[in-house]
Amino acid sequence: MTADTCVHLAVGVAIAGLGIDWMLEQARLRRFIETLGPLPHDPCALVLALADQLARRPHPPDVPYLTALLGPLGATASSIIQKGGCCSGTSRLFILALRRFGIPAYQITLHHQTGRAQHCLVEVNLQDRRLIVDPVYGLYYTDARRNPIGLEDLQAGVAVEFYSVGGGVKTGYPSGNYYEFDFKMTKTANWTKSHIRKFAYFILRSVTNGTIDRFRVPYLLEWPQVLLALILVVTLVAWNLVMCLWIRL
Repeated sequence: MTADTCVHLAVGVAIAGLGIDWMLEQARLRRFIETLGPLPHDPCALVLALADQLARRPHPPDVPYLTALLGPLGATASSIIQKGGCCSGTSRLFILALRRFGIPAYQITLHHQTGRAQHCLVEVNLQDRRLIVDPVYGLYYTDARRNPIGLEDLQAGVAVEFYSVGGGVKTGYPSGNYYEFDFKMTKTANWTKSHIRKFAYFILRSVTNGTIDRFRVPYLLEWPQVLLALILVVTLVAWNLVMCLWIRL
């Protein structure tokens, strides 16, 4: 068996394993939703009720998928269900759970006044309007007239007010340096996590003329299994290109 065949076989087996794990994850997510009891039929009420339940859960650091080396891929839905998750993990579980009800939602990232990525939220698409929800602190965002707002509103500097998802009472974040957000800097990904991400953001922002800041990440990429499978596919394509060049030389 040649090295090339071994590489293709190993990647194929790995992707098949990830596919099986992904299907099992979806089954675990479905069972978790069933344990939440009856939820409202109205989409907006359902979103707020689900966020309220997630806000009551523990929020420890996310558990990496498979190994600490894969930490950048984030946690799985089942690990967040079992052990809880931080803002990114809880937002991921919220997004995946909403998708089970046919409600699109996307993760967005608040930035600190210093410029670093600080906190994850979720923007929910309710067809007739967008709604920003924080499933960790159990609140949603509105403008001064209590109208729901979306990502572009935050980036435009709309004055923000906060209301509890559990009762609609006006509320807010705790005091402290962590919560000194610059809402105008809100983006759809954490581009400050590493030097590689910062460089990639610099290139993408230049190429897209800034529209990368409004690009909603597809919900499928909230599954670590899908992300890892894509990485393996890209790696395999790169391997094939290298082998082709090697043969020609």
